[in-house]
Amino acid sequence: MIKMTPPRQKSGEAIYIKHAPVLVGNCEFVNVQLDDDSVAEFHCSLRLLDDKLCVRDLGSGHNTELNGYSIRESVVVSGDRLTLGQLHFDVDYKHAKGVPPKDVILVKATD
Repeated sequence: MIKMTPPRQKSGEAIYIKHAPVLVGNCEFVNVQLDDDSVAEFHCSLRLLDDKLCVRDLGSGHNTELNGYSIRESVVVSGDRLTLGQLHFDVDYKHAKGVPPKDVILVKATD
């Protein structure tokens, strides 16, 4: 599990996610735990579908946006802005040298 402090407390902290799919939320049972009240316990999932990164809102009721638009499910590309509750992330989907493309996703937190 990866736990991250909200960006407003530690601006610019990055989350490196290896091996999608992952669950993102604000509880101990998710892969990426965001300690912020605006994030639902089970907020969204990130998965790979045909080598494309997809985000799916898990019925959070707490706002999942991609580039300012509320979404239920969408393909995400590098440079997109993902908002979970009140937390904003710039997504950078990279291929690490010597690692299959499916294995490395970088989600960089911003203010």
